[in-house]
Amino acid sequence: MDQREPQFYCQWWGGEPATAAEIAELDRRLGALPPSYRAFVELHNGRAGFDGEARILSSEDYGEDWVGERIADLGAVAEDAGAPNPFKGGQPIMLGAGEQNFVLMAPAGAPSAERELVSYDLQEEIRLFPDFGAFLEHEVGLMRELIQRERQGRIL
Repeated sequence: MDQREPQFYCQWWGGEPATAAEIAELDRRLGALPPSYRAFVELHNGRAGFDGEARILSSEDYGEDWVGERIADLGAVAEDAGAPNPFKGGQPIMLGAGEQNFVLMAPAGAPSAERELVSYDLQEEIRLFPDFGAFLEHEVGLMRELIQRERQGRIL
């Protein structure tokens, strides 16, 4: 467990928790939130700079013009390449205005069920995660590996 001061840890991970109203809005937009994702938003209302410019979207981000524009652009790229539009059926969880990588959550199922996440690079599926927690664990593992490589003098 991280031994840093809670305020610093909260700021690094994504700021303040989502309010009850923001969580209700996410439930409305995304369908019943799965437990692992709900636990995250109860602690952090999104996370800017999660992967380059890509961010774990906050409740406010879903109403921003850039999100709709990016979904339309990335969907068109997939369709132009002859691939299905991944946004038809998937909800963006991680997205960046200038990034080609993004993560989608599967449509809502049972109210208390976890939902799969899929990471993409443009129209190409990169990895499937059983839930939001597994996605975060994977990302933390990558960061640990990068830190270890840097400590050993192996940047890439």
